[in-house]
Amino acid sequence: MLRQTSVKTILTSTVMIIGSALAISVIFSTEPKAQKDGATKKTPMLVEVINADWGNHVPMIRTYGVVKPSKTIQLKPRVGGEVIAVSPQFVPGNLISQGQWLIKLDPTDFEIALERARSELTKAESAYAIEQGEQIRALKAFELVSETVASDNKALILRQPQLKQAEAEVKTAQAMVKQAEIELQRTVIAMPFSGQILSREANLGSQLTPGNVLADVIGTKTYWIESNIPLSQLAWLAAPASDGEANVVIKNTTAGNQETEHQGKLIQVITRLDEQSRMARVLIEVNDPLGLTSNNQQISSNALIAGTYVETDLPAKTINDSVKLPVQYLRKRDTAWVMKDGKLDIRSVTVLYRDENFAYISEGITEGDKVITTDISAVRQGANVELKSQSVLNMQAE
Repeated sequence: MLRQTSVKTILTSTVMIIGSALAISVIFSTEPKAQKDGATKKTPMLVEVINADWGNHVPMIRTYGVVKPSKTIQLKPRVGGEVIAVSPQFVPGNLISQGQWLIKLDPTDFEIALERARSELTKAESAYAIEQGEQIRALKAFELVSETVASDNKALILRQPQLKQAEAEVKTAQAMVKQAEIELQRTVIAMPFSGQILSREANLGSQLTPGNVLADVIGTKTYWIESNIPLSQLAWLAAPASDGEANVVIKNTTAGNQETEHQGKLIQVITRLDEQSRMARVLIEVNDPLGLTSNNQQISSNALIAGTYVETDLPAKTINDSVKLPVQYLRKRDTAWVMKDGKLDIRSVTVLYRDENFAYISEGITEGDKVITTDISAVRQGANVELKSQSVLNMQAE
């Protein structure tokens, strides 16, 4: 009896399951289907575009380098002595004009040496004058015996060796005077060129000898920037400026929160690779890097300080008949998306050169093409696209 009841229960459950499955199948077979493919084809993707910038373009080669003075020296005395005066301007950090005195040495010994040299010159000139008188007497004596004197003895009778010696002694004395005057002038040590004092190593009362370091000095008229450039980009580099025109943009990103910009000119390619990076090096010149005013020689707040690490944009060679396309709109595998007759046209392009901001394209895009700038998800050749602005106009018209 129990067994019959179990079989009956199983049969009843099976019938219920089969019935439920049939009901579900009928429901799904009669439900309307969503027309997804048709909707995708009919609804265009909204995009934004830019017109192809066709023409002749000058790319920029971005490099990095360190600012340094074009003139830097250790100032040293050329004569020795005690420091008896120090200019109040001779202070580290001061901007000093060329020729302004910095230190004065005790001139006493050099003044004495100059007087001694002048005395020697006076004696030499007197001896020369006396010898000129002897020359007159010797000539008269020679005229009396000229017929009987051998030619070898003529110079001795006319006292020509004595005259040459007197002339030589005058020239030697004159040179000694000039030397003494120069050494006296060197007791006043002046600024060799307009620049800035970085350090001072001498003070009042210091005993100096030739070769002692007095100060570290840099010129402020021009600074240099040595930038490294990959060898692959060296062939694209434009020739150094020959007309003095600034053709390099220098950006100082370390000047606080505000980026400052300066102008410079490429003056030389250094024909030796950097030992660390194995890159080529170029030399850039910046005029008036401190922005000094002619009136008070105050350093500008926009000054380019020596030692600053800067970014430099160098001019490359002109690329003729090309499209200048922002690099973010150059797609994978060097392709570009172009809107043509309301369709997405995926173009393979030939990129001649690319810099930090732009790709320069010679083939694949022509003048008047509309390059899509919008990132779209369904990327396929021939997909429907529409300008966002046109879509807005259509909605307003409706």
